[in-house]
Amino acid sequence: MSDTRKMWVTEVHNFGGFFGGDTVTLSAVPWPEGEEETLTIDEKALDNVTSRHTIAPAMLLELELVGERVDHARLVAARDLDTLHEALIAAPSAPKLDAPRIRAYRCAACDLWVVGQPSENPAAVCTICGQPLD
Repeated sequence: MSDTRKMWVTEVHNFGGFFGGDTVTLSAVPWPEGEEETLTIDEKALDNVTSRHTIAPAMLLELELVGERVDHARLVAARDLDTLHEALIAAPSAPKLDAPRIRAYRCAACDLWVVGQPSENPAAVCTICGQPLD
């Protein structure tokens, strides 16, 4: 049985682990609050991140856990826009669009830059906290 939750990265301990490898070990707390825990994420589990080396404190990850193992991890937000852009995989070339596409938006309520487009409900709302965007 899998468990999906958002985790706020508080500290990155190392990349690769004791014997090397393709992991990142970090401390994180459940979003919006909870007890800090240490997690190890295999680079293959990272979905929309260029490399495990771009994971940094003040990022919000959505994790799918199977037991204590992180099966899937996706970057959903970061405190700093530059950090977010550095970590995200470049968007593939797209065919002609009918309208501009949003890569990330700022939510004042969360105080985060959030990946993707906001929800429409019918006005724009944050996909993390559900608050209306200004």
